[in-house]
Amino acid sequence: FLRSQLASTDDHVRAWAIRLLVDNPAALAGDAASLRSLTERAAAESSAFVRLALASALQRVPLEQRAALADPLLRRTEDASDHNLPQMLWYGLEPLADSHPVSLAELGAACELPLTRRCISRRLTQGNESLSSALAILLSKAAANPRLQPDVLAGMRDALQGQRNLPAPRGWKDAAPVFAI
Repeated sequence: FLRSQLASTDDHVRAWAIRLLVDNPAALAGDAASLRSLTERAAAESSAFVRLALASALQRVPLEQRAALADPLLRRTEDASDHNLPQMLWYGLEPLADSHPVSLAELGAACELPLTRRCISRRLTQGNESLSSALAILLSKAAANPRLQPDVLAGMRDALQGQRNLPAPRGWKDAAPVFAI
């Protein structure tokens, strides 16, 4: 019933259907149909109100499925200046740094929301050695895409502020000449 309500013409009904679908994270983990429906809704949703409900739902979705649900939401350029959506998406994605850092780096490279992209870059830069390969992926993608560069550098700057004599992150040697231009 709740999955069918995701197609309602009423924004509030769709938002409540999302909230109720993710209300029991343990049940949601085994419910591939509901996760697929939420991901499809994220890709097709025209209402910022419902997209905010989807972003809020990320925190209750199993870690393995968060990237799939977040990806279409992160690609929405119209949400770049939204007051809440970029941060809410970040709150749902942050745990991926510890469990799925490569997925987080891939999401950062595909992200159309500058604030969320900066947060991803900052978190990957703050991490330990296990995050350095994910940061290298993000750096290589940013080196190839000038649109990503300011946000990736700003996130790295924020993470490293006040620290001295640090070794260069993995991937920096190849990316630095592009960023210096």
